Amino acid sequence: MTRMSIAKLNAIEPVRPFARGVFASLLVWLPLACEEEGASCPDIDGPWTISQHCEEEYLQDSVTVEQEACSFSTEIEPAELTGTISSSGALEMQGMVGIREMTCDGDARTANISLDCYFEDTLEACEVVLVR
Repeated sequence: MTRMSIAKLNAIEPVRPFARGVFASLLVWLPLACEEEGASCPDIDGPWTISQHCEEEYLQDSVTVEQEACSFSTEIEPAELTGTISSSGALEMQGMVGIREMTCDGDARTANISLDCYFEDTLEACEVVLVR
């Protein structure tokens, strides 16, 4: 090896760890960026029926989900909820039910959506299942 090629290799060595770090960061963030752009999320758009709820008065009520890419919204008096769905079907949803804030997490399949919902002022979960 000539002195010139050894000097070039020495100049490249400090960059390698940086390049590895950048590449690793891209591997972590690239799938998230694709989900945000709506790459491949389960289709939950349309009408659903409440088949399980902690408050019996909501059983058999109809719910319409409006989905755009990996974001969705739904309203059922008195709730107005918005959320996101991942490519694996994991859901996160939040919004107001009357004057109380509620958050839900769960998962969606082709024929059902299962949720655990919590009001901000309590740790009691309300299990909700929606079916097509």
